[in-house]
Amino acid sequence: MLKRSGLALFVSLLVSLGSTMTTIAKPSSITDIRDHLASEGSTIATQHNLINISSHQDVWLDTGITAKQGDYVSLIAEGTWDAGLGRPLEPKNILWVRIGEKGHAFNLRENSQTFIADKEGTVEILLRPVSFFELEADPTGNTRTPVPAWAESPIAVSVLSINWGDERVREAAENHPWISALLDTRFHSTPNDFAHLHFLSDTNAFSAWEDGTEAPGIKLTPTSEVGIIRKPVDIPLTDETELSFDWRYLNLPALGDERLAQFHDYTSIAVEFDNGQDFTWMWATTGEPDTVYACPLPGWDNREIHMILQSGAEGLGDWYSHRRRVLADYQAGPDVRTPTKIVAIWFIANTVFSGGEAETYFRNVTLTSADGAVELF
Repeated sequence: MLKRSGLALFVSLLVSLGSTMTTIAKPSSITDIRDHLASEGSTIATQHNLINISSHQDVWLDTGITAKQGDYVSLIAEGTWDAGLGRPLEPKNILWVRIGEKGHAFNLRENSQTFIADKEGTVEILLRPVSFFELEADPTGNTRTPVPAWAESPIAVSVLSINWGDERVREAAENHPWISALLDTRFHSTPNDFAHLHFLSDTNAFSAWEDGTEAPGIKLTPTSEVGIIRKPVDIPLTDETELSFDWRYLNLPALGDERLAQFHDYTSIAVEFDNGQDFTWMWATTGEPDTVYACPLPGWDNREIHMILQSGAEGLGDWYSHRRRVLADYQAGPDVRTPTKIVAIWFIANTVFSGGEAETYFRNVTLTSADGAVELF
C-alpha cells in the first residue's frame, strides 16, 4: 500500500505526469474502462479484475490482483451502500485498501484512485464506514470495532482493480489519455504538522492556504466526505487560556438543524483536551450564538461538545474574528470532566449526510496561555 512517508514522492510523480497533458479523455464508467483495456490489448495493464459486492462482509476481500513494490495500482469503484444516513454512501466513504494481511490499511480519497505499491502482495479491500477502525493500535485494519446493525442494509458496489506495472506506465499514458486520467490522482497537502485523525478517513477536504498578502491558514472544502485533521499542542488550560481565529464561511452544507443527527454537516475548529473530549466552534444554519450542545452522533455524544458562534446566511462570504476563553466555553457544556490542558487543535469537515459541498477558510489561529502565544500556521 501507499506509505504516508512516500506520499510526497507519489504526488510529485503524478503531478509531473499531469503537467504534460492537455486534453484528458476520462472513461466514464467501469464498463468503459474495461472496454478500453480489451481494445488496447493485454500489454497496457499487467492485471485487471472486477469484483461485485452485494452484501456486507466484514472481512478483507482478495481483489484478484497482486502487486510488486513500485507497481502502479488503480482502483475504480462504483455503486452505493444505503446505510440509513439520509443518502447512500459512496465508495470513497467506505472502501479501504491494503497489500497483504500485514499491509497498512488506508481508504480511498476519491471513488477512482491510483497508488504506488510499497511492498509485494495481494491487493485486498474491505467495505466499512469511517469511524469504526482502530488504525493507531492496529494499522493493518484487522482490529475493528463492531459495525452497527445498519451494516446489513443494501449494498451494490463494484470495484475494478488494475495493476499497470512499474513507472513505465507513464510512457503508455503519453499515448493513451484515458490512462493519464486514471493515474492523475491528486492529494491535497494539509498544513505542516497536521495529520488526519487515525480512526477517520483521509480526505481531500483540507489544504494549506495563503491568499496574496493574507496570513497563512487552511481551506476546508469537503465534498460528500468527512474528515478531521489534528495538530498536537501542549497548552495549559486555565481561566485565561484563549483561542483566537479568523474565519470566512462561503456556505453552510447542512440541509437542516445541525443539532439533529441527520443534518450534522458542518465545518469547524476544535480543541482536544487531555480528558479525551473535544470542544468545537462552528457557524450553523440555525441556533442562537453561544448555544452549546453535545454532538448528536452515536459514539460522539459523550466525546464532543459544539458551540454555535454565528448562524444563518447573513454574513456568509465575509471574514469574522473570534476570541474565546476556552475553559469558560467548555464549562458551559452539558458534560464537564475538567481537563488540565489542550493537547491538540482540530479542523473538522463533514458533508456526508447532505452529499454536498462546503468551503470555509481559517487564518490567524492562536492559542494564548500563561506560557505565551502559539500560532498554528
